[in-house]
Amino acid sequence: MLSRRTFLGTLAGVTASLLLPRPAQSQPGGLSLPLRKLGRADEQVTILGLGGGHVGELPEAQAQRQIEAAIEQGVRFFDSAESYSGGRSERYFGKFLPRRHRDDLFIM
Repeated sequence: MLSRRTFLGTLAGVTASLLLPRPAQSQPGGLSLPLRKLGRADEQVTILGLGGGHVGELPEAQAQRQIEAAIEQGVRFFDSAESYSGGRSERYFGKFLPRRHRDDLFIM
């Protein structure tokens, strides 16, 4: 038979574990972030995105690390334009966004 102290300790542990945030693994290649509707489009994108304006200004190795870190943290929304750093951000995104996850990514 459980003692009252053991029961209450176990109950407290179970309750605490239920309250701790757990990363959802619903998206391939990393954590899951909440999705929101993109403007009036019929697209759902992660609430956080990675902008290409500053990515294009980085050295290639640093840009790769930043893109990969964003994916690992659940980012699936990437903003790029040819005007960003003379098109370098587009080249970086094309090179470093994993092809196996292209269906799960949104590039604007």
